[in-house]
Amino acid sequence: MNSLSEQEKFLWNNSDIFLTKKIIIDKIYIECGKIIDTIKQTDLYKSSPIEFQNPKISKGENYLGLPWVMLDFPSVFGRENIFAFRVFFYWGKEINCFLILKGSYLIQFISNIKNNHGNPDFDNVLMYCGDNIWQHHLDESYVNLNSVSTIDLTNKSFIKLAIKINANEIERSYSLSINAWSTCSKLLSS
Repeated sequence: MNSLSEQEKFLWNNSDIFLTKKIIIDKIYIECGKIIDTIKQTDLYKSSPIEFQNPKISKGENYLGLPWVMLDFPSVFGRENIFAFRVFFYWGKEINCFLILKGSYLIQFISNIKNNHGNPDFDNVLMYCGDNIWQHHLDESYVNLNSVSTIDLTNKSFIKLAIKINANEIERSYSLSINAWSTCSKLLSS
């Protein structure tokens, strides 16, 4: 083995980091449960004719080298049709709230998104302009929704919208995720 740096030796000899990581992830799961309970009480969820799937919380160790936790709710994932509100906790980087629409759900909601286009209430909403629906970190392929032309909205096979929460706002992740859901709900309303 190549010699370890002092920091690497410190981490190698400190198992507490993994126990602390588990505690943090457990607390994120609790926050996700609160998000689920609150969304279930919102008008868009309660009045929707969409038969949403059960909430799903996933976690992993290697999204671009870092751990992550993800909540999908409300959501429907099919081969051709997707409606998903996703909260993605990307360790040490950011917390992103996504709205993903594809197939029949894109057709159902695209006119409402176009009607709300340019509304300053949605200045914090980003639109993904790439082609990988499963990219969950924000980079230059995400642009302000209000800067995208309505023609570009029409020519998409899917729409993925994002609202970023800075990693240092982890303690406000519940309220900021609910605000993101509220923003997405308004955007989908006519």
